[in-house]
Amino acid sequence: MAKEQKQFEVNTPMGTLRAVESMDEDYPGIVLMRIDADGKEAGACIFEYSPAENQMVLRVYSHENPDGDPIRVIPMSEKKN
Repeated sequence: MAKEQKQFEVNTPMGTLRAVESMDEDYPGIVLMRIDADGKEAGACIFEYSPAENQMVLRVYSHENPDGDPIRVIPMSEKKN
């Protein structure tokens, strides 16, 4: 049986913010995206544990290319020993 994905939404004047649990067991975290008035995803960020960096990171994606490489990767914790 598949795990139910958790999500939470907040309405704003610029669209809806949706926080969704990442289903990648190797990179547990939260995906935050903006949903525009047409219902399209418009930019996102992912706050997750990265085994490659061995720390928590925030990956920021542009609204022009939400499926491309992140425009910024920000370390959000010390590296785990």
